[in-house]
Amino acid sequence: MRLLEAAARVFSLRSYDDASMDDIAHEAGVGKPTLYRYFPSKDALFAAVFVEALDRLEARLEAVLDQERDLAPRLFGLVQAIVPTFRDHLVPLRFLGESSAAVDQSRRRIFRDRRARIAGFLIRAIEDGVDRGEARPVNSDRIAHLMIGMIWGGAAGICADDGEIAREIAGLVLQGVGEPAAVALDPFRAARGPAGPGRDPATLSSRHEARSGRMQPREATIP
Repeated sequence: MRLLEAAARVFSLRSYDDASMDDIAHEAGVGKPTLYRYFPSKDALFAAVFVEALDRLEARLEAVLDQERDLAPRLFGLVQAIVPTFRDHLVPLRFLGESSAAVDQSRRRIFRDRRARIAGFLIRAIEDGVDRGEARPVNSDRIAHLMIGMIWGGAAGICADDGEIAREIAGLVLQGVGEPAAVALDPFRAARGPAGPGRDPATLSSRHEARSGRMQPREATIP
């Protein structure tokens, strides 16, 4: 919808407090009465932009599960889709002023209602991986919600691109829940490029074990 797209652009360029309905109407190329015909207040429009962003996110997550079958690319694709939505629509909540408290509460309430649905896509990927022998039996609901917490932290505080954040989070989870055969190959090498000796996870882990004097044989290594 053109009005929501225009509002999303304005809210992304300015804070909620600084954005005005005049600005949004101008961006959409409509009169302010037309804007108010669909959205009675800036609060309502702000919430509608958020809901529409979550709708788009769920469509992308469904597409990932439809397009990918293996656990590793599924986890990577899901996390990579979630990160920008969290960064663009949840992280800014931390910077709303006191006058926007009602908007903050409204958006948090919307997210609480949708969080379980977002987690559901991660749960499906993990449980399918267990069924396919790519992951050991785990509490998929708990793992999914832990992943959402990591994604939130990555979107809010890590200076890295979305793909790098997704690789780190998906790789960490895969190493934790995957069967040895499933984690023997690095599923993210193609996206990241050849790993240098200073970045290769197996090399880093070996160095740590060597320093600690506890070098142990490995069931699987990442090339």
